[in-house]
Amino acid sequence: QIPGPTMSSDILQEWESEVKRTLELKQTAVKLGLMEKEKPPDRTDFYMNKQIELLDSIKSKEDKIAQLEDEIRTHKVHIQRVRDLDAEEKYNSKPAWETTGYNTLPYRDPFHTGLSKRTPTGGFFSS
Repeated sequence: QIPGPTMSSDILQEWESEVKRTLELKQTAVKLGLMEKEKPPDRTDFYMNKQIELLDSIKSKEDKIAQLEDEIRTHKVHIQRVRDLDAEEKYNSKPAWETTGYNTLPYRDPFHTGLSKRTPTGGFFSS
C-alpha cells in the first residue's frame, strides 16, 4: 500500500475501536463486581498548586511595582538636584543687575486704604 491519508485514517479507526472495546470491558467488569468504579482524579493538589503559583506571581509583580516606584522617586530627587544646581549656577555666577535689569520695580502698597494720598488742595498729606 502507498502511505497516505487512507493509511492514517485506518489506524485512527482501529485505535478508536480499541478504546471503545476497553471502555465496554471496564463497564462489564464493574457490573460483575470484578473491578471498582473509577473515581474521578483528586484535583485539590492541582488547584492548591495553581493558587500558590498565582499568589507568587502577584507577589513578584507587586515587588516589581514597588521597585519601580522607588526608582521613580530617586529619579525625581536627582532631577530636582540638577535643576537646583542649574539655577544656582545660572544666578550665582552673574551680578544681580544682570538677572533683574536696571529698571525700577513697581511699588504696590500692601495695605491700600482706598483713600487718596493728596489733600483737596492737591498737596500731599504730611506724615
